[in-house]
Amino acid sequence: MQQKSEDTFSRGSEEQHKYPGLSWHPALQLPTLFAHICVQESSGMLSHWVVLVLCCLGQLCADQSMKPQLAAPELATNNPTLTTVALEKPFCMFDSSLHPNKSYAIYLYVMKSSASTISSVVTDSSSKPLDSTFQQTHGGHLGPYKAASFDVPNCVSPPRLADAGDINKVSDVLKQYLFRVGDDGTCLYDPNFLDVCNPPLAPDTTYRFKYVLVDNTEGIVKDQTLWSDPIKTRKAKLPMKIDIWPGRRSGSMIVITSILSVSVFLLLAGLLASVFSALVESEDPSAETKGMSETTQQSELRPQLSSE
Repeated sequence: MQQKSEDTFSRGSEEQHKYPGLSWHPALQLPTLFAHICVQESSGMLSHWVVLVLCCLGQLCADQSMKPQLAAPELATNNPTLTTVALEKPFCMFDSSLHPNKSYAIYLYVMKSSASTISSVVTDSSSKPLDSTFQQTHGGHLGPYKAASFDVPNCVSPPRLADAGDINKVSDVLKQYLFRVGDDGTCLYDPNFLDVCNPPLAPDTTYRFKYVLVDNTEGIVKDQTLWSDPIKTRKAKLPMKIDIWPGRRSGSMIVITSILSVSVFLLLAGLLASVFSALVESEDPSAETKGMSETTQQSELRPQLSSE
């Protein structure tokens, strides 16, 4: 029965066969409790079905942790946005693939979600990472593009999430802990930009992401995660559908709003009536003065005519 326990941990070799360049990390992915239970199956302490279920749960957790994940909501609110997705950096994912005296980098690849995404490779025939760009892949529609390159996160001394509450440290913590895909709105239009371009994502679009460990000395891929679960950016709301009220409309608020609207209408109507009346009155004296002047002229002309 011990062989069955070893089969559980040999799952990594199967994953390496399915996904070239992917290493399996049972110490990181499978909790100690599940490993201990699987080993104890031969002692008869637990039933076969309980062991099987718990071991499968452990393997599901392993699959989940070997994929890029959305950043914790405490550190990245409103995530995803219309054009960005904040991801956790791959802490401790590639430790077993790191060797002393060698330089490594993490590449992040992005691709629009489709049926072929899971099998999409990010290496060429010589295991070198693809340098495909946002423009070449039409924003990830034709295949994965490289959106970022950064140093391997320090697993020995990761950022303390408690420091996120310190206004003087929060910026550094966020920079160490997460990476925001789609955060550069100028690189596409800057002819002098030579770094990896990370342009805004498309709204209401589903993407998948993959982290890759690259040996800078040899220039080849040493390890990689699975493609992430589908992550969809937010959909833009039409202006007429945006609710500008701070809360829900109550009945009293509707009544008050109606009364104020009617009052404003009556006030404007009264103001217009006053202005119109004033204009009419200002025109009447001029007409009366004109009539009086004409009468005076006629009366002055009559004596002159009679004297002649």
